[in-house]
This record gives sequence, C-alpha cells and structure tokens, in this order.
Amino acid sequence: MGGTRDLPGSRPLEVDREEKEGLQLVGPFHSDQWGTFTTVWRFEVADGRILRLDVAAAA
Repeated sequence: MGGTRDLPGSRPLEVDREEKEGLQLVGPFHSDQWGTFTTVWRFEVADGRILRLDVAAAA
C-alpha cells in the first residue's frame, strides 16, 4: 500500500485483534510523519454496506 487517499505515506500494517464480531479491528498503523502507533478501526455496517468507519489511536 502506498498510503491512503487522505494520509499519503501512511498505511495499516496488520491486524492484532478482531473484536465485536469483526466490526472492530486493532493493530499498528504507520505514518511517515508520526511513526507507528496502535489504532482502532470501528466499522458500522447495515445491509451489507459500510456506513461509517472511525479510526482512532488506541488507548
């Protein structure tokens, strides 16, 4: 991966944990600007489509 559309030079590295029946993923994220840190990816799904994705630094 070469980066995300909104954050060039950044990319998720792997999934360490899957929670909430696969709707929450936890794992390291790398940014050329800020380094590598743990993130939480929370998906909201309805009718087989992703309605919302929240990405935050994990506590």
